[in-house]
Amino acid sequence: MRTIGQWQAMFHELFAQAYGGYRCLVKTTNVSGFIEDLQINYPRIDDSCFSGQLDGIEWALVDCLVDLFVICDRLDIELDRSIATKWPGACFYYGKVKDCDCVGKHGRLMLDPSLRSDLLTKSLHDWQSMLGGLFGISNRAQGLVKVSEHLGKEITELAEAVVLYVASPNDATKLAASLECADVLAWLIAIANLLSIDLSSAISTAYRLDRCPSCEQEVCKDEANCPLYGWSRFS
Repeated sequence: MRTIGQWQAMFHELFAQAYGGYRCLVKTTNVSGFIEDLQINYPRIDDSCFSGQLDGIEWALVDCLVDLFVICDRLDIELDRSIATKWPGACFYYGKVKDCDCVGKHGRLMLDPSLRSDLLTKSLHDWQSMLGGLFGISNRAQGLVKVSEHLGKEITELAEAVVLYVASPNDATKLAASLECADVLAWLIAIANLLSIDLSSAISTAYRLDRCPSCEQEVCKDEANCPLYGWSRFS
């Protein structure tokens, strides 16, 4: 299973090579468009949670997560380090390692500048399990609609942090943006956990990562013309 860092690196490679209208033709360092994509995709999640019509929510979660990978890539933020810093195996506010109920009543920040290196080796699936154990009870008590509202707030805060970082790039503004990226990921995971959606499996299905998105072959056959030749190296 891929770590968060491996997912980010894989999408970086994918987007750098994709062409001809495939979703991820990305050649700009301007991040504002990708923030807008995230803000556009989020209502698909929120509307589904509010209405209870959940048929398309898995795809919406995947699109928001991929938007987040792209945003981090453009800001030179390593999302795995961001979430390992914000949620270092325990609650960022109370230090609990399981069943934390601090949502809405946060205490002082307990940010530890040291980084547990083992967290960087955890797969996205492992992060879902760990954050589920930490906040699952609290999130279930709040319900899907409230959790989705939290995600919306975090996306807004991320957009604001990115504006500050782009306007004044320094260690402090980059850390702030980085931690907001971690929050968005954590709340995406919270929704996925409430719906028993495995995000790794969902991404793989949505992006056909076992096949070339151009020719649909497990190993692209068009060596001369396809920039994605040898696609199976990602599988």
